Amino acid sequence: MISNIAMGALTGMAFGVVLYKVAAMRHSRVLGMLTFADLKIMKFAFTAIAVSSFGYGLADIVGVATEWNLVPRINAYTGWAHVLGGAVFGVSMAATGLCPGTAACRASANVGKSRYDGWLAVFGLFVGVALFAAVKQPLVDSGIIGSPKSLTLHGVLGLPYAPVAMLLGTFFIVLSVMLDRFGPEPRYDIGTTSFKEKLQGEWHWLPSGIIGGLTVLWATQQDGYIGFSGSVLALYGWGLDAVGSPSVLVPEVSATIVWRAALIGGVAIGAFIAHLGSRAIEWPSADDATPATFQSTAALSSFGAGTGLAFGAMVGGGCTTGAFISAFPTLSLGSFAMGGTFFVVALATAGAMRMSGSLGFLSSAPQAQVGK
Repeated sequence: MISNIAMGALTGMAFGVVLYKVAAMRHSRVLGMLTFADLKIMKFAFTAIAVSSFGYGLADIVGVATEWNLVPRINAYTGWAHVLGGAVFGVSMAATGLCPGTAACRASANVGKSRYDGWLAVFGLFVGVALFAAVKQPLVDSGIIGSPKSLTLHGVLGLPYAPVAMLLGTFFIVLSVMLDRFGPEPRYDIGTTSFKEKLQGEWHWLPSGIIGGLTVLWATQQDGYIGFSGSVLALYGWGLDAVGSPSVLVPEVSATIVWRAALIGGVAIGAFIAHLGSRAIEWPSADDATPATFQSTAALSSFGAGTGLAFGAMVGGGCTTGAFISAFPTLSLGSFAMGGTFFVVALATAGAMRMSGSLGFLSSAPQAQVGK
């Protein structure tokens, strides 16, 4: 049990460091991505998908996937649940520029500061899980959450896994390079010259994506899976079990549950360590532009968004990591449906917010130099 906690925490720490260093917990990066004003997080995620797709695919081709424990986990297809969950998750994500993993990163990086949106979002995640526990059976009875089916893209096409995974990886890495060549990405000049200074600053999307993808593969080797909504669920279930009131969502606290529960703590620790070892970077963000106004509204909106993120992820079958970065390389149709839905809804929501003028901070970046 202790080894499961330690390995889950270490895996989460590795991913938390990368999330912090690529600025995935900043409004300007995430909402910039959703409005196509800043594509760095998108390139990071696409690269991580490509790396893990290549890893799974090559292991399968060489014939060592089972021996090295690199067989991808298939996420279940549950029908309309992916659409409903994806819609709720997408709106919640666009509302605050957070997801379950980055909410934990933001909370830990803001320790000692008078900013509580990250902490309230984390609290909301557990409320969202509790809400799902209360309504899961009615959703199943109504047919919204259908019977789980193990459907994959390569299975539907009648093809072996490896070539489809390799093709997917190639597509995403080419797309990342094209976006980097032609898309916008604000650069923040903090006077980095030496390797140490660059290490302390914001990291480039390519090495960050490579580390992220390798961490996904490392988790698979441990019989684990990087998905932070699932980690919140595991911690929720473990906590209830500890007080003698097991949740119907987590009827048994197994080694896997303990590993996944430790994952969310690890990502927060990793982000905090990265924060301590980083130089101050002036990213423009809503809380920087209007601190008083933002703080008065972010508390409630972050709590609500955290609740929506967890509830949507529970219904739809994953979050930005669990249903996208970790899941797309598995070629699970359920994850394609969930990831595609929440991304489209988040894009539409962020676009509407920008048109309303509530994302004005994206165009007011005095310390940012747009370009390559």
